[in-house]
Amino acid sequence: MTALFLRLTSERQRLADQIEELLQPAENDCAASDLTAIRDLSSGPITPSVADRLADLNVYIERDHTDHRRGHSPMLQRLLRDAAGGRVQRLILPTIPTLGRSIREVVSVVCELLDLGLVIIPVLADAEGADPGMTKTLRQVESWHRELDHEKRSAKIKRGQTKARARGKRVGRPKRIFDREEVVRLRDEERRSWPQIAQALHISAGTARRAYRQLAASPGPAKNIREVA
Repeated sequence: MTALFLRLTSERQRLADQIEELLQPAENDCAASDLTAIRDLSSGPITPSVADRLADLNVYIERDHTDHRRGHSPMLQRLLRDAAGGRVQRLILPTIPTLGRSIREVVSVVCELLDLGLVIIPVLADAEGADPGMTKTLRQVESWHRELDHEKRSAKIKRGQTKARARGKRVGRPKRIFDREEVVRLRDEERRSWPQIAQALHISAGTARRAYRQLAASPGPAKNIREVA
């Protein structure tokens, strides 16, 4: 599900034009009835009750003039709860600084959203007036998050492999058993291509090539049936 996030800084700030900019990349993920409801609600004053109704449609409008402490940013907190519950997978917003009032707060929120698996899409990231320092910070945070996630997955795989070996289980892909001399015969006598040999022996073309090279490089007589990973 795609969500939109906006921050209003004054009571008089109009929302309709900003919403329209965010709805364009989100239209494919929204029902026509929801789009109509969002446009109707955003055309008038954004009262607390209207903001709640928009949040029900995955449009989160934070009203900065209500309270300037992050702990009292109800729509941001609601967005985080909905993301944790799996209701939101993509977040569209004007720029990354929309998520907070300082780099520290923005980075903290971005890290939470990334940990929840959200894809963050700032539609005005390259627009005039966007904060290049903030954009660079986000890219660094996303890069660190990907690296850390990769390290966690790799460590989990290694732990699993270590446990499997300790229990006497084989780790890795199972070996394919086939006639290696048949690879040579099909290649040298019938002049078949590697894909044709692979199809005939139900192996991959890469496995066929490796078997051919290994057999050709073998100094002594080869067994008729060999295992090749």
